[in-house]
Amino acid sequence: QLSAPVPNGTARPIAIAPAAFDALGDTGAALTVAGYGSTSATYASLSYPLAMQTSLVMQRTAQCAEAYRVWDPQSTGMSFFEDAQGAAFAWCALGVNESDACNGDSGSSAVALLQDRRFSLGLVSWGYQCANPSFPGVYANVAYFATWICSQAHTADEPIGGCMHATAGDVASVGCRNNE
Repeated sequence: QLSAPVPNGTARPIAIAPAAFDALGDTGAALTVAGYGSTSATYASLSYPLAMQTSLVMQRTAQCAEAYRVWDPQSTGMSFFEDAQGAAFAWCALGVNESDACNGDSGSSAVALLQDRRFSLGLVSWGYQCANPSFPGVYANVAYFATWICSQAHTADEPIGGCMHATAGDVASVGCRNNE
């Protein structure tokens, strides 16, 4: 249930998250998500054909894990967010002003402005209910999957192949080629 329509003509390619992006430690980041999903917690109303957008605030993963621990009380809940080596494959965010990504928004990009450049930091993945502050939305961590994303970002006619590595100090330490 995004809070406002997405302005027409604003869609364009976006850089993927920097590889060094630390989803577990980067809390409080301001994000925007847009999609065509449900505009109510009852899932009864989809926004198609008008995309909607809302603002999000990244949450501490440990707090989010605790909330979702209800489905696995014997664990810390971190298995929903980290692989066996402790790398974050997912992170959480809450919508502001009682808005949130919802049913039908899955796969939509959560975008942050870093050093005057927009990056896709996450993709809407799953959650419990919509806009429920007790259960933040869960997002696939784009930085975790950056190498795979770049390896898939090609066509048979125009292979892009691989990722580019930027210079030291540049927030865009990884991104797919041809992705400004």
